[in-house]
Amino acid sequence: MAMLGSQPQTHLFADSSKQRKIRILSLLRQRGPMTRAEIARASGIAKSSISVLIDGLLSEGHVHQVRANSGNRSKSVKGRPGDLIEIDPSAGAGIGIEISFGKIIGVIGDVSHEVLASQVIEFEIGATPEQQLKICESLVSELLASTRVTPSRILGIGIGITSAVYKKSGEKFDFAQTPWNEFDIVKKLSEATGFQVHFENSANLAGYAETIWGAGKALDYYLYFKYDRIIDGALIVNQSVVSGTNGGVADFGHLVIDNNGPMCNCGIRGCLTAYAGFESVIKQASLALGYEVTPKAFLDLIKSDNFICKQIQDDCAQRLGQGIGILSRVLNPEAIVVGSSCMTIPPEFIRITTQSFSTYSTNQNEQLRIFNGQLGELATALGAVALVLNYPRIDL
Repeated sequence: MAMLGSQPQTHLFADSSKQRKIRILSLLRQRGPMTRAEIARASGIAKSSISVLIDGLLSEGHVHQVRANSGNRSKSVKGRPGDLIEIDPSAGAGIGIEISFGKIIGVIGDVSHEVLASQVIEFEIGATPEQQLKICESLVSELLASTRVTPSRILGIGIGITSAVYKKSGEKFDFAQTPWNEFDIVKKLSEATGFQVHFENSANLAGYAETIWGAGKALDYYLYFKYDRIIDGALIVNQSVVSGTNGGVADFGHLVIDNNGPMCNCGIRGCLTAYAGFESVIKQASLALGYEVTPKAFLDLIKSDNFICKQIQDDCAQRLGQGIGILSRVLNPEAIVVGSSCMTIPPEFIRITTQSFSTYSTNQNEQLRIFNGQLGELATALGAVALVLNYPRIDL
C-alpha cells in the first residue's frame, strides 16, 4: 500500500555515516527545519550519533543552524525554543501546480521549505487540456522570473489535478472519464518545461501539505476533505497520507448517501459529489436563478447575501456533514480538516457541517473536531512542492 510522506524503515544492521547523513537530509527535505531531538526521533538514529552527524553536515555546508521561533518551529513541540537544523536553501527548489476548477495555482519553494512565490491564473470553464497546459507553461516561466531562481536549481515540478484519479501502472493514471485520460499531462509538461514532472491526486497533496505545514501538524490520524469541483479527500495515518493500492483509498466523493439521489458522473445515483461538489453547486445555482452562473459569480452572490445561493451552499454543508458522519462511524478519526481551492470556507459552513455531522455520527465520535485547513487555496500546490522535494536522490 502506497504511503505519501512515509520514511524508510531503519535497517537492523548499522549503516554507514554517509547513509545516515543522507537519511537526515532526506528527512529535512521532506519536513523542513527540525531540532536535533526531532531528527533523532524521526530518523531512528541514536541521539548519541545525531550531534556528530549534524556537526559534519554543518561543516560540509549541507545544512544551516537557525534559532527557532513561533514561525518556524513545530506546533507539536512544547517547551523552550531551541536551535533548528535546516537544509541549505541553495541546494534546490521545487515547483508545485494544481489544475483546479477554473484556475491554475502555482507555488515555488526551496528545500528549506520557504515559499518563494505563488500565483493564481484563472481560465474559462471548459478549457481543453492543451489550453491548460499552455497556462501551466506560462505559470512556470513567471514563477521563475519573479524569484530569479535559475532552471538549474529546479529539482522538478509536482502537479495535482482536481479529478478522481486512480493509478494504473507505473506513471499511468485513470482520470475517471475526463478529457485528461487522453492527455499525458506528465509527459507533455515535462517536454514543454524541460523539468522532471511528478503527479499525485490533488486531495492527497493538499492533505500532505496540511500535515507538514498546516492544520494537521499535531494530528496523527485524521481525514482531509477537499471541497472542490468534486468532493475528494485524504486519509492521514501517523503523519503519512495513505493512498491505497491505486490511489483511491479516500475517494470520499463517491460515498453514496442516497440511492435515489441525482446521477453522479460515475454512473451511480446519490454520490456525495453529486450533491456537494462545487460543479454540482454551480449547476444548481444556474438552474435556480435561470441563467448560467460562473464559479466567480456564485461566490460574489454569496458575498452579497443572495438567499438562493446561500441556501444552496448551506445544503452543501449539510450533505458534507452527513458524509463525514457516515465515514467517521467506520474510520473513527480524531479530527476532520476541510479545505478548498475554489473558495475560502466561511465559519458558518463549518458550523452547519458540524451540526449535520452530529446527526449522523455515533457516541464514539463525540470528541471529533471539524475545522478549516490553514493553507487555503495553496494547499495542493504546496503539497506538490513537497512531493518534488521527496523525489531527488541525494549525493554526498
